[in-house]
Amino acid sequence: MRVDDLLHLESIGLHLVWGDPGLLRREVTGVTATDLRDPTAYLQSGEVVLSGLVWWTPRGGRNKADQFVAALRNAGAVALLAGVVRHNGVPAEIVRACREQQIALVAVPAHTTFRTITDAIYVRRWSDLSSPTDLALPDNVPQSLHRLVRDEVAPDVLLDRISTYLGGLPCALVTASGRTIARCSGASESAPAAIADSLRRADSVNQQIKSADAPYDAWYLHLPVGREAPPLMLREVAEVLRHYRELSMQAHAAGQLAVEDLLAELDDAMSERASLALAMRACGMAEQGRYRVISAATVPYRRVDSVAALRELVSHITDRPFVVGSHGAQAVAIIGDISNPVELVRSVHDLVQSCDPGTSIHVGVGSAAGTAEELRDSFVRSNHAQRAAASLGRDVAAAEDLTTLNELLAGVSAPVRAAYSTQVLGALLEPGASHAGLRATLAAFLDHNGSWTKTAEALYLHVNTVHYRIERIEKLTGRDLSSLADRVDVRAALLSAAATEPDDSIRHAS
Repeated sequence: MRVDDLLHLESIGLHLVWGDPGLLRREVTGVTATDLRDPTAYLQSGEVVLSGLVWWTPRGGRNKADQFVAALRNAGAVALLAGVVRHNGVPAEIVRACREQQIALVAVPAHTTFRTITDAIYVRRWSDLSSPTDLALPDNVPQSLHRLVRDEVAPDVLLDRISTYLGGLPCALVTASGRTIARCSGASESAPAAIADSLRRADSVNQQIKSADAPYDAWYLHLPVGREAPPLMLREVAEVLRHYRELSMQAHAAGQLAVEDLLAELDDAMSERASLALAMRACGMAEQGRYRVISAATVPYRRVDSVAALRELVSHITDRPFVVGSHGAQAVAIIGDISNPVELVRSVHDLVQSCDPGTSIHVGVGSAAGTAEELRDSFVRSNHAQRAAASLGRDVAAAEDLTTLNELLAGVSAPVRAAYSTQVLGALLEPGASHAGLRATLAAFLDHNGSWTKTAEALYLHVNTVHYRIERIEKLTGRDLSSLADRVDVRAALLSAAATEPDDSIRHAS
């Protein structure tokens, strides 16, 4: 863009004070705002200079005007945009100095802010370019953006400024699963699935923000399909957003110790109510409130992946504050209770899991809790449901959905299941064809409610053979299979063994 282009922008209302046609055709490369008497060190060739003329006073005004305008000329500035508020216009000494030193002079009306002018210049400047690969942001722009990050501005405000420097290009900050963290005011809302698909297909310019610990918490600067920006500019913007991300993570990490303490209290059945309530308050949670616990783990298990996956999943289903930590081999989140939590978790599960197709995520949803004691129940139930989901190969399970003996046992830890099956079945678990045949007969006998005839038909055996095998099983196990209680115990043992043994004769029991 050229200097005279600024005069044609009705939205900012600039007025030419002095400048011949040749000066007005000079190319604008950037903008700097300053009120230093000698701004030489901060100027670059091709820039327009914004100044409120704070440095100028009537006493010694000529010398000050000459010194300031000479600094602009020596640095290669193309125009001075002077505010009229402080001196009720542009002083004659400054007009004379600009004319003598051949610097175009433009008056900035009282109703126009320097921010408005800066934004207008960058929108016009970068939107006219063809995005060469080596085009970078002006030196002062990354510094300005980093300053906004340090000032802890809202992310959408930061993206508004980034969009300005990218020529008004709409942009959003998104996660690998398509969740929008923030977007500039000009960006349209997109469905998470559409964004995630765009990220996978790379059909738009998506600049990854580095420093992700896991695939599930990766961030991207997302641009519209078919719209591009210079790669170097995008990398510079990504560095600013990385800075924003790391400061956010630092603030989050500061409260994680309290979260881990709360999870330990929930896991301790002997913990006193007062201690649990204190741990809840340390996490910003009221003792009396509506909460729900959700547990998750990735397979293969990796703590950082599990926590990141659960955090991303919960972020999709609620915009209320929540806490996430890890306890044992599970990630655990405590959220404000929401309607239809199981359905909501299921609706976004595949989207989150798509961040890392090489792993699977198994989630358990606990019960609603209104007191500290109920929160402990929700914690226990979510953990059990998560283990059941993993054991049964399900994506999501809830404690209230576990309605069969097999589903109930699936949530029991593998070592406990193995110990129980060994204790009940004993020698029946020994390897070998004969014992495998006995286990298959036992499973079929239980499946057919103790019917000798139906068991024989199912296994293509003579009824006498079934009688003989059942008698052997009763001797090996010490159980009376005419007793309902013993049948339940033995069936539970078979189901427990089926979760840990790749034996078809055992799996048949499930």
